[in-house]
Amino acid sequence: MKRFHVHAHVQDLKASIAFYSKMFGAEPTRVESDYAKWMLEDPRINFAISTRGSRPGVDHLGLQTDSAEELLELKARAQAADLTLLDEGQTTCCYARSDKHWVTDPQGIAWEHFQTLGDIPVFSEAPAAAAGAPCCASPAPRGKPLDIAVKPASFPRGDQAKWQSHICLRAPQGRPKPAVPRGDQAKWQSHICLRAPQGRPKPAVPHGDTGKVAEPHLLEKPFTVGALGLAQTLAWASSYYLPAMLAAPMARDLGLSEPTVFAAFSVALLVSAALGPSAGDAIDRWGGRPVLVGTNLVFAAGLGLLAIAQGPGGLFAAWIVIGVAMGSGLYEAAFAALVRLYGHGSRNAITGITLIAGFASTVGWPLTTLFDAHFGWRGACLAWAALHLVLGLPLNALLPRAAALPAPAAPLAQVPDTAPAAHASATAANLLAYVFAATWFIST
Repeated sequence: MKRFHVHAHVQDLKASIAFYSKMFGAEPTRVESDYAKWMLEDPRINFAISTRGSRPGVDHLGLQTDSAEELLELKARAQAADLTLLDEGQTTCCYARSDKHWVTDPQGIAWEHFQTLGDIPVFSEAPAAAAGAPCCASPAPRGKPLDIAVKPASFPRGDQAKWQSHICLRAPQGRPKPAVPRGDQAKWQSHICLRAPQGRPKPAVPHGDTGKVAEPHLLEKPFTVGALGLAQTLAWASSYYLPAMLAAPMARDLGLSEPTVFAAFSVALLVSAALGPSAGDAIDRWGGRPVLVGTNLVFAAGLGLLAIAQGPGGLFAAWIVIGVAMGSGLYEAAFAALVRLYGHGSRNAITGITLIAGFASTVGWPLTTLFDAHFGWRGACLAWAALHLVLGLPLNALLPRAAALPAPAAPLAQVPDTAPAAHASATAANLLAYVFAATWFIST
């Protein structure tokens, strides 16, 4: 579903926040020293204001999409209508990382089409985004658009965020016209200005090429969902669903009662819960790939210890190690990794992971029973440990590398008090935790 977007320049941010909060009947969802944003549902609108602009007023309009597919649909419409189009790709602006392109209407009003991929702590990661720099580095085409589609410039790999480009749609009076195809000079009343970092040559802009532009990372998210979904299926089958099939043979072989085996498993659950926040911090810092790869090693180590356990001490020690892996390698860590990669665009990916890994018990119980029948319960544990090394680890290693987080922003100016909202969020989180705990306790 799409959301209408308006970005306006204001002179007094504090007074404007007070005004719009009263008019919308809601506090802004994000407030910075030079920026505020409301994400409203009725009407469904992304309304932003900032002090970055030459004069007060509406800077641009836009449409925000929930998925890459919707963004591609908007881009296809613009290309079909021969609208002047500037494709920025993945970039940073307005305290967010986005995939975006710009078009203009016949009046010269800039329209931003974008999908938000995640939040950042600074206005923009581009070097040009100093304090007071215009919103979005004013990349949008201005003035009467031409019936000529403009391809994005080819940027050096990895340097997209460093290049600030915009299309100037002014008749170049007194300025040399850019090189255009022979005989077509009369049709051109625009030129492309490419501002490169100091000391860097400007990128080449092809002329006369109206072919389709290859979309980078078009298949990245489905591939990530497939790989991570399979890795999660393995992780759940070899940990959470393991005692259902192996508790009885473990108890018989170790001379323990079955409740003792499940007590050791319960300790693993407690350990995983305690380590959850630390796992989230690690994913925020380094991304999901190194954390999830590490959990495959920990899973393998824990299952190996379980295979050689000779008594209650070895049993509990092995499950504690497995609990460490569960705390940083099951759904919570996988979902955090997806959010780290795709931000708001991770919702569909999370749904896909849940659907795939939902078959963990369907796959895990028969396989565990098969391993137990042929190799015994110790051999079953070793088989799952081997699968983590030869299957789970490579799958997690194939995940995209998360972009480095920028340095923390400087302290911001005082913002409106949001303590009541924070208290309400904490209360909701506690209630949700209780509901989840009670549901799992009763159902399992």
